[in-house]
Amino acid sequence: MIAKKITAKELNSKLGLTVINSLDFIKGEMDCINGEPHRAGKTRSYDLGFARRAQLEANADNFTEMNYAEI
Repeated sequence: MIAKKITAKELNSKLGLTVINSLDFIKGEMDCINGEPHRAGKTRSYDLGFARRAQLEANADNFTEMNYAEI
């Protein structure tokens, strides 16, 4: 039996997953790193990249405050 070729998008749809566009994800991360405001109306991948970086920075800030509060 020969397996039918399907695209990653079709496979993700069947599995209920979200296709991530790597370039949009990285653009979202870079905008956050560079202090750019979040841009509404971008792709979900952009939003995920921006949100991930914002959360990482918030966690790092909180970790630093917790560890150096007593110094």
